[in-house]
Amino acid sequence: MDLFPEIYTKSVPNSSTQLVGVRRDRYRILIYPPDTGTLYVRWGGAVTTTTGIPILAGSPPLNLCRDDIGDKIEADWFGILSVAGPANV
Repeated sequence: MDLFPEIYTKSVPNSSTQLVGVRRDRYRILIYPPDTGTLYVRWGGAVTTTTGIPILAGSPPLNLCRDDIGDKIEADWFGILSVAGPANV
């Protein structure tokens, strides 16, 4: 099993955007912060700036794995940027 079988760069605007789709064999997801503003992420459906996990510009990447959040790691993940975008994450 590859530790990092897929690596993506995703352009995220200031509207809810799917970052990755459902994947049953996903063990880890690593999401880097934007250059400016705050990125909000959430699993399983559309995200808003009041419902997501915040990742502030300049902060370390959000590093989640199956051991931390269980089966939620397999879900589709969405992101939204707090400022006019897009930003690559």
